[in-house]
Amino acid sequence: MLVQLLHKLIYIMSYKFYYCNLPISKLFLPRNNWDGAKYILQILNSIKKEGLRKPFIVKKEGKRFEILLGGARYWALRKLKYKTAPCIIISDTKIQEYKKIKKKKKIEKNLMLF
Repeated sequence: MLVQLLHKLIYIMSYKFYYCNLPISKLFLPRNNWDGAKYILQILNSIKKEGLRKPFIVKKEGKRFEILLGGARYWALRKLKYKTAPCIIISDTKIQEYKKIKKKKKIEKNLMLF
């Protein structure tokens, strides 16, 4: 288990990213990239109880930031009237790699249904 944790840590450290709190008003979610409507209530209740535990993964788009990961959390935070959210800003050079990983995870998730 410790070895797996170290591998994940090294993998994460290989990314060029910047961690910060961003105003919710600066975040946006692309319309074609969100399928978490059924989870909003669960996430909303979880955030009320335990607070937000996962940062958003975002990329800079002009003066705003596109949410790559965390759509349901975004809507839950808006409903709870949060002003800021923890975010990891991924550099442009890592976005294509991120998209490949996300696509692979989606395929793996769909294979688990069988």
